[in-house]
Amino acid sequence: MRSRRRAAMLIVALALIGVLWFLVIGFASHSSQAVRLARAGLASERALWAAEAGIRQTLDGLGKDVSYRPKSGYVRMAHTTESYKVQVFTPLNSPIKLSQSSLYVLATGRDRSGLERRVAVVVTLSQGSSPVSFSVFANHLDMSGGCYMDSFNSTVGPSPKGSEATVATNSIKPASIELSGGSYIQGRIQVGPGGVTGEARPSRPTKNTDNVVWKDWSCWSLEESSLDKPIELPAVESPTPGKEDIKVNYKGADIAPGSYAELQASGGGEVRLKGGVYVFKSLKLTGGAKLSFTGSSEPAVVYITDSLDMSNGVFYNTSLRPKNLVFMMAKGSEAKITGGAQAYAIVYGPEANLDLKGGTDLYGALVGNEVVLRGGAHVHYDVDLAKNPPPVFGQTSSGGLSVQSWQRL
Repeated sequence: MRSRRRAAMLIVALALIGVLWFLVIGFASHSSQAVRLARAGLASERALWAAEAGIRQTLDGLGKDVSYRPKSGYVRMAHTTESYKVQVFTPLNSPIKLSQSSLYVLATGRDRSGLERRVAVVVTLSQGSSPVSFSVFANHLDMSGGCYMDSFNSTVGPSPKGSEATVATNSIKPASIELSGGSYIQGRIQVGPGGVTGEARPSRPTKNTDNVVWKDWSCWSLEESSLDKPIELPAVESPTPGKEDIKVNYKGADIAPGSYAELQASGGGEVRLKGGVYVFKSLKLTGGAKLSFTGSSEPAVVYITDSLDMSNGVFYNTSLRPKNLVFMMAKGSEAKITGGAQAYAIVYGPEANLDLKGGTDLYGALVGNEVVLRGGAHVHYDVDLAKNPPPVFGQTSSGGLSVQSWQRL
């Protein structure tokens, strides 16, 4: 009897031990799962923190320079094991639809365990105040004979390979911008508010349509759109030219800043300018003459009240910075330009007519009333001019940005 009681008690004890064992296992499993969830939560928070750090770093860079782009690949954060990578998309390559003045910024943060989180931000850029924010600005632009435009950054190097050569006009008249003979623009075309736009790469010529931009066969740009509001450009207020005429022969000459009447150079002679302000009624190069600027600390600003004729000569700027050589064209003046190997300059004349002919490679920007590019002329826009225009314009263009949306993905 006593043995049976002991056996029953043993069975009950074993059952209790089994129950307790399962309770312990269940609690341990639950605790382990809770620990894993807690660790995953911490890893997610760390990855998110890294992504947002990348966003803040990029927004800070864009606030100072809208052309700023972060390094490709993952960046290891200081004093931690987390890292991030950031991509900046324009309306041309964004995975989401953007307005013309917006950017899509996507950051991926990575925890040391490999867990990743993303943050996506849409920012709108404010229009800067630089009057040379475009490769070419004109009331009428005519490109023919294989002309093209692209962009570069003079603070980085002289090799043109960018696609920010924006062309703009306030006009809404058909054919205000004409591209023919295989000409193309590595950038956007912006027309006056309300103007009729077409395809970037039309399947057929758009001549004789209501489009502001007429494109012939094989002519293209990256985009066509209309401006939100007309671009306001300051008029050129030229000082009065002097009365002294200057003639330069094969020996060349150093010309000091000042006001002159006419300057003519011929016979391969070199006209050497330095930093300062020049005023000419007319400036003409013939017979292979050259116009050079070799300074760097102070730009040369050259006012032309009548005509600038370099169609039988060349000019060059050894500083390789377009902002250091500025031609200011007065109302009603004309410019005929053939560039040299280092033709870095700005030609600015909202009420002047500009003509670039074959063989010209102009590094900088053009602003004119009527602008003609023909026979293989090329314009390489310096994107640095959008935020750092020459002092002659009396302003800078740092622009700005505002955050439109912020998503944690």
